[in-house]
Amino acid sequence: MNRNVVVREIDRADPAVIKGLGVAGTATVHEAIGRVGFAGADLRPIQQDVRIAGSAVTVLSHPGDNIMIHAAVEVCQDGDVLVVVNTAPSTHGMFGELLATGKYKGEAMGRDYAGIINREAERLSHLIDNVLDFARLERSVEAYEFAPVSIRETVDHAVEVCQPRAERQAIPLLIQHEVEATECPRIDARALEIALINLIDNALKYAPKSDQIIVNLSREAGYFKLGVLDRGPGINEADRKRLFQRYVRLSARPTSGESSTGLGLSIAKQLADAMHGSLAYEPRPGGGSVFAFEMPTRPVS
Repeated sequence: MNRNVVVREIDRADPAVIKGLGVAGTATVHEAIGRVGFAGADLRPIQQDVRIAGSAVTVLSHPGDNIMIHAAVEVCQDGDVLVVVNTAPSTHGMFGELLATGKYKGEAMGRDYAGIINREAERLSHLIDNVLDFARLERSVEAYEFAPVSIRETVDHAVEVCQPRAERQAIPLLIQHEVEATECPRIDARALEIALINLIDNALKYAPKSDQIIVNLSREAGYFKLGVLDRGPGINEADRKRLFQRYVRLSARPTSGESSTGLGLSIAKQLADAMHGSLAYEPRPGGGSVFAFEMPTRPVS
């Protein structure tokens, strides 16, 4: 199967049946008659002597790819039990075990394993941040703090956060400032950083190695314009119609096989709207993409 499918209308079990099975200590009738199913006979509960009972919402997920878990959480209701099954055995934890037990040859191999763990930690941290940011935005509990700040420093800091990943991928990440350092509009610096980091992260996913990504900050009549320019594959007409929707994966494949929540562009768009700005896509002359983030130079009441 090459596409993800989310079933939103799920028939829940009768509460009396759930209660009866819970008391009996049996998770499903399937297990009660001795079948282990796709999960495998080697899987056992981590917490012993703990029972839960509820209608199962089942997720079939590729190892290391959490997008379907995020989608399933939205489908779950009070009392549901989320059951996650991998399409193949997951070995994402083996490098830490090898380091802890000393089962590696030489310092170079140890550094390689540590690097893999660090990259996975960064990737998962970014995924979690995206999901949490999106959840706050969806519930309208994100508190925006507008204050006079240096827009150049805010942009510089966001680029600095993304620089280590760009260096690992051998992709030059450049800044072009056309705004004075003294420009201090009333903006939410954290919201702008999150939006820009997501735009740069998106560019890094699709940019070819050695082709630079440019972050350009300029000022035009009545607004600041922040552009992220890359030389990736661009976005086709079909994808443009759903570009800023949540949990959307584009037709183009990431150059290094990275996974994605499908939330980054959606978060950036919502943050732009919250700051009375706009976020738009346009093809870059000569190939690639331009994401243009525009914000008013003066606060909008």
